[in-house]
Amino acid sequence: MKETLYLTNDLAIVNYSAGYAQNGDMLLNSTTFSNYVHNYIDYLKDTHEDLYYFALNGKTPREATTEILRLFRMMRVFKVDEIESQYLNDKKRLLEFVEEMYNFWKKHQRFAVISVGEGNALQDMSFVSADSSFNLLILSLYRSIEEQIMGRKNKVYRQLQSGTNAAISVRKNKTKLSAKYDRS
Repeated sequence: MKETLYLTNDLAIVNYSAGYAQNGDMLLNSTTFSNYVHNYIDYLKDTHEDLYYFALNGKTPREATTEILRLFRMMRVFKVDEIESQYLNDKKRLLEFVEEMYNFWKKHQRFAVISVGEGNALQDMSFVSADSSFNLLILSLYRSIEEQIMGRKNKVYRQLQSGTNAAISVRKNKTKLSAKYDRS
């Protein structure tokens, strides 16, 4: 698997070997997250037409993806009232968009995979802590964007499984066969 995120209708596989976002800024600036948001907007076309047209806002899906990601990145630095964006004219709808985007992620069976013993993005980090950090990253990014839109902190935090449901480590073993089994 070469891509960082493999996404189908009900399956998401995150390849930590191909790339690993260590913080929210890295994730929001990644092409992987951009592709995810674009897929989500395409998904809305068939499932939530009103949110689809809200997201497009007169743009193409790719342009809307760029604008939404720009807004999310700005929300990491500025307060909502300091940002100019057409999406902020309807905060209730924007909040619904973000919550449904998170639900879109959660509806997938989410797995992480890493190839051990090869040069990869997690050479200095243990596999278990990397997966835990990824789960925390997804949850904290979702909550921070949500709270920015609401203009307040949540009063109650739900325990949410946010990142992956399972993670596996794959190792390629070199078989040591006798000359009799040589594959010449």
